[in-house]
Amino acid sequence: MSKSGEKTKVDFGYTFSFSNPIKNYKPLNISEYKNVQDEILRNTVDGMNDGSSMVGIYGVADYLSQFGNIGYNAETGVYTYNGLNESLFGTTNTNWAKEVINKNAPTHQYNVAIRGGSNRTNYSFSFNGMNQEGLLINDRMERYGARLSLDSEINKYITVGGVLDYTYSSRKSGSNDPALGYDNDSWKTRPDLTVRDADGNLNRVDKFGEYTSSYMDASPVGKLQRKTQYENDQFSGNAYIDIKPIEGLTLHADANISRFIFSNSYFSPKVSLPEQYETEPTSTLAEANYRNTNTSINFRADYKFKITDDHRFDVMAGYSADRYWSKEHDQAYSGFPNDDVLNNASSATTVNKPTEIYSKSGLNSLYGRLSYDFLSRYLLDFSLRSDESSKFGPGNKRGTFPALSLAWRVNQEPFMASVQDVDDLKLRLSWGKTGSTNVSDFSYIQYFNSNIYGGQSAITLATTYPNKDIKWEMTTEYNAGVDFSFFNGRLNGSFDIYHRKTDGALAPAPIALEFGIGTFYSNILDLTNNGFEFSIGGDVVRTKDFTYNTMLSISSNKNKITKLNGSTLDMMHQDLYMEGHAMGTVKGYKVAGIFQSQKQIDELNSQAQANGYDFYQNGAHVGDYMFVDTDGNGYITEADRTAIANPEPKVFGGWSHTLSYKNLTLSMLFQYQFGGHAYYSTMQESAAGSLGQSILREMYGNTWTPDRTDAKYAQLVWLPTSMSNTYTNDRYVYSNSYFRLRNITLSYNFELSLLERLHISGASVFFTATNLFTITNWPGLDPDMSATNAFLKTTENKDVYPMSRSFSIGLKLQF
Repeated sequence: MSKSGEKTKVDFGYTFSFSNPIKNYKPLNISEYKNVQDEILRNTVDGMNDGSSMVGIYGVADYLSQFGNIGYNAETGVYTYNGLNESLFGTTNTNWAKEVINKNAPTHQYNVAIRGGSNRTNYSFSFNGMNQEGLLINDRMERYGARLSLDSEINKYITVGGVLDYTYSSRKSGSNDPALGYDNDSWKTRPDLTVRDADGNLNRVDKFGEYTSSYMDASPVGKLQRKTQYENDQFSGNAYIDIKPIEGLTLHADANISRFIFSNSYFSPKVSLPEQYETEPTSTLAEANYRNTNTSINFRADYKFKITDDHRFDVMAGYSADRYWSKEHDQAYSGFPNDDVLNNASSATTVNKPTEIYSKSGLNSLYGRLSYDFLSRYLLDFSLRSDESSKFGPGNKRGTFPALSLAWRVNQEPFMASVQDVDDLKLRLSWGKTGSTNVSDFSYIQYFNSNIYGGQSAITLATTYPNKDIKWEMTTEYNAGVDFSFFNGRLNGSFDIYHRKTDGALAPAPIALEFGIGTFYSNILDLTNNGFEFSIGGDVVRTKDFTYNTMLSISSNKNKITKLNGSTLDMMHQDLYMEGHAMGTVKGYKVAGIFQSQKQIDELNSQAQANGYDFYQNGAHVGDYMFVDTDGNGYITEADRTAIANPEPKVFGGWSHTLSYKNLTLSMLFQYQFGGHAYYSTMQESAAGSLGQSILREMYGNTWTPDRTDAKYAQLVWLPTSMSNTYTNDRYVYSNSYFRLRNITLSYNFELSLLERLHISGASVFFTATNLFTITNWPGLDPDMSATNAFLKTTENKDVYPMSRSFSIGLKLQF
């Protein structure tokens, strides 16, 4: 916003960037891929001969013969493996991880801002735009926005103003859902296939290891031929009036409206879909339209007064009402004459029944605040807020949230007058309550759906089961802190320590499968968060022409589920919520080692049988993981699963540096986190031993064989009777610690004497590089993405959209 009476100013900026992934998979080449297939076949045939029925499936030998030369002696019942069937492997060497990348993806960003004012009126207008190509092929985003604001002083008692804001964005992608990443299987796709055939058509991949030889999946490049499009329109506006009838009193009223329109479509052409039993797939189209409208009105009175100069007060009271409307329409189509042109809804041969959802909710709030300042040294602030939400049922709608804070400016005390080097020293204490309504609207009411089956209408229960007792999630926080500044600002920082306790955290809760309903929200958890935040920095060097400023921040947070509020968890939720552990903790087996001999297995089985069990570990074979018997009963069951990974770091933060010499400035920002461990489920997928598929490079050459008994990972074997090597276990847990150069920028401000002759009041150029390097032992693409998601009911941790390393050059002008 401009200042009163300010001359009109114009700001213009343009930035060009190009980006590449900071890390990409390094898929196995054809020679390495064939070595893996050879290893899987050799281990599988050994298992068929060990008498333990490792592969007790009818027709296995015939199936394996599609990959290798398998012999069988009917008299001895012994199978032999005589090497790969070379005729089944191609001669090309395709790196699918590179084929799906849009190399040097460009981005254009530009903005214009105009601001000015008269003695009574101030205005500003801005416009910004962005055209960005994604890191994957067929991925592009456009975004445009405009903002207009106006303030006008009608007279000395009344001021009015308002803001209009509009944003449009469009995302076109080959991913099935760009918001969640993409199904990146480039690392496991066999490299001996070309991207296209002799006629230029995209090849499909024969994934006979995972399914059957009649299943031809789309290649990674083929899957990214989808036509997914997101279009978002967002409009918001507000208007306000301030009235000052008497000195110290301000009456404020404002009205706000926001309208969000989302139009999403997912078109899957034939080339992106699997082909089964030599039947051409059918292209599909799914469309969804969402319309959300939010309105709010606020009335507030603020009165500032003082009894004496030593006693100052600020009293505020207000009321607000928020309303939310949403409407969703979904429609699916299939069968199109053409995947390139005639792929719109009107060209479909099959139209599925549409789905429409409409909801309305609201929040009414009363709030107030009292602030007291004594001698500018002792500060008190008390606030009280009461919210009533339509998301909860009778008796649970209202939540009340008080807060109290105290502060002491120590440096203002008379006894500090002789201390010259203390610029600021402030001690703080605070306590308060906050609430959350992070659940679906009207979660306490049973909804019904209307469906048509065989031409007949039927009423069914909605997918969310009602909970009449659901209520506000309440968080109480205690905080103590200190702010300091010494030596004329040369050294400054702050330190805070806090304790947060959340009672009745809202999350998906267990529900009996017999209900036929998948979602049930409840105040299922009690949580605590304890931690600290510390920052320190200042000007290390401060001269006329040169300054060097640095700031280091260190934070730590320890999260723990303290209570499960009487819930008996099903298997899925047992992996999400563990009492006494942090949210996001992964549950699985601990690995004691790898079985090295049948004698070792037999000895453990004998000990288990002495305790009344049939065996120690079901389906155990030489080369498999040997799990730890954590409950000590001599037998491996699901009860032996325990906490194996907590992705929450012990410390995290940033470290910034700014060096300025005359008009030249160099700034750097480092980020880090240390002490966390996350589960990388892509390694679990790699361990499946699927013939026809590759494995991660991290696993290559490090899986158990009779010649590699010191390997970290278990043997690769096709379809073992026991899939224990792919069970969630701590061999697939890795440190997610990292140290990253997040940003480095070099900028130059041109001399005003030069610019004045060009009628320019300010100009600068800059060069920026982001994510230049990351030091980490995390085997995936990005350690910063390693986390679990309780609301998605999954502990899976896969690579999603890759993080980019970008280089930018830009120009800023002011007129």
